[in-house]
Amino acid sequence: MVIRKEKLRKMPNEAKEQLELLRHKAAEIATRHYLFCREQIYKEIPDALKKDEFQISHACANIFAMRGAVLEEAVKQGYLTFNKNSNNKVLGAYLVI
Repeated sequence: MVIRKEKLRKMPNEAKEQLELLRHKAAEIATRHYLFCREQIYKEIPDALKKDEFQISHACANIFAMRGAVLEEAVKQGYLTFNKNSNNKVLGAYLVI
C-alpha cells in the first residue's frame, strides 16, 4: 500500500478513519504473530542462547518474510494487477505498519 501525502490530504475523513482502523488491526495481528513465533523460537533454542537477545532477535528476523505469499495472494485476488502480455514483469508493493 502506497499513500502519498498529497493524496492522503484529499482523502475523505471517513476513508482516512477506515484506513487508520485497518492499519491498527494489521499492526495488532502482526504483533500477535511475532510474539507467538518468538515464544516458539525461545522454547526451541538451547538454554545457552536463552539470555542472548541478539541470537533470539536474529532467529526472529524472518518471521514476516512471507512477502512472496502475500504478493501472490494480492495478485490472485485482484488487489494488485499487471499486464501479463508486457515485457515488463516488475511488480512492486510494500506495506508499512
